[in-house]
Amino acid sequence: MSKALASLDIGTNSTLFLVAEVTEDGSVLPRFHDVKTNDLGRGLNAEGYLSPETIDLNIEILRSFRNISDQYGAVEIRIAATEALRRAKNAEDLIQSAAKELGLQINIISGKQEAFLTYHGIRSGLPEPNSEIIAVDVGGGSSEIIHGKGENILYSDSMPIGAVALHKQHIRHDPPTASELMEVRNASRKALAQLPTELLKTDCDLVICGGTASSLAAADLKLPEYNPEKIGGRLITKEKVERFIHQFASCTLEERREIAGVGRKRAEIILPGTIIIAEMLIRLQRKRYITSERGLRYGLLANSGKDNNFA
Repeated sequence: MSKALASLDIGTNSTLFLVAEVTEDGSVLPRFHDVKTNDLGRGLNAEGYLSPETIDLNIEILRSFRNISDQYGAVEIRIAATEALRRAKNAEDLIQSAAKELGLQINIISGKQEAFLTYHGIRSGLPEPNSEIIAVDVGGGSSEIIHGKGENILYSDSMPIGAVALHKQHIRHDPPTASELMEVRNASRKALAQLPTELLKTDCDLVICGGTASSLAAADLKLPEYNPEKIGGRLITKEKVERFIHQFASCTLEERREIAGVGRKRAEIILPGTIIIAEMLIRLQRKRYITSERGLRYGLLANSGKDNNFA
């Protein structure tokens, strides 16, 4: 017995959407997925307010996904919002508009909840769900890192480093200068230095999800369009990550947009996101990572997302 459910992960750069059949044992069988750039990070001004245009854009994104959910017969839509709406002083304007116009409930979750759901979302797609892993979600406004084995989370943290955030804080030229790239590396290193030494002693697989990780896998495969079935499970080595950094740093924005797999919008923030992954590999003493196409939106629908644990 299964039922159709939908989930939305409202991030700092993108809104990720999933419709899936969820079985009684918590298995998530995807039927439809999509991602749209929501510009929440860019639309957040220096005073911490979202522009009216950004709110309108996000209502239209939610409206389109609501319509698709109805077409698939989803009996429930679970929505989690992360760093951008945690920071936005007028997030309530978007929340109220979504409730009034679309009948949708947006839940702003904490960094700890985000890490929990991300871990269980990634775990739902593993060949061995009870294996030990370090799971990472490199997002637009924050990055989550979780060490777990099976259902048990042994350590989790949410760090204020993300592709959009670091781009806004440090990148001022196109192409970026060497000093700007070092600023991004130093900011990443400073945040990652807080990880406990016990985490560095583990030898389990490192699994990374998020828009940057997906784009690197797509670029590695030279995919002309988003294909989660091909991206999921892709191994990316430390050497490849550094080569991508060199390639992206040598390009203008328009040239990065022409790289297969990167995408026009992702090209704007792919470089700082890739640097975060590079520094993650260095700090965790890993030579490679596994790409996951699952994450928070899958966690919302798996067993861990039931009973409003995400709210």
